[in-house]
Amino acid sequence: PLDMQKHASYRDVMEQVCDELDVRVGAALAAGISPWRLIVDPGIGFAKQDHHNLQLLRALPRFVAHFCRGGTNGDFRGVRATATLVGSS
Repeated sequence: PLDMQKHASYRDVMEQVCDELDVRVGAALAAGISPWRLIVDPGIGFAKQDHHNLQLLRALPRFVAHFCRGGTNGDFRGVRATATLVGSS
């Protein structure tokens, strides 16, 4: 686990976390999992350096808006209600 933090590299940590979670949420929806059964977690403390974690925390409103209020274009594949989990790993 310590190596994950040492080798963490992001050009824009929030953008990259949202992009990866978009893919995973899309796969869950395609598999027939209901949106209200989904919980998205930005992974604070997991494969991130301290400054990445701080960037995620500062951008948390953007994260919540993206996943819980329909995404950046007003609709995230019909998802209007996903839960957000934030905790340190």
